[in-house]
Amino acid sequence: MKIRNGFVSNSSSSSFVILGFKTNEHVNDSGKFEQLYVEGDTDYITGYLVADDEYLEYTEVGNIQEIVNEISEFFDKDVSEIKLYCGVRPS
Repeated sequence: MKIRNGFVSNSSSSSFVILGFKTNEHVNDSGKFEQLYVEGDTDYITGYLVADDEYLEYTEVGNIQEIVNEISEFFDKDVSEIKLYCGVRPS
């Protein structure tokens, strides 16, 4: 029996891990952060893309609190709104 460790997806979806916040608005930024379209209550998750189907190898994030503070300052969001999200989104 084969066991897959990591993300599983098909051609119509892709997996992700992102440190950020949910929003209903499309946010344009300097290109430092990513904005992912997701289906559900909220249309987008915006923040620091930790991993997706493009690179699923070991990723060192660094100081998470520094990244949270940077997202908070850049987008004028309260630190409590910034969370770690993972899931599958349409491609």
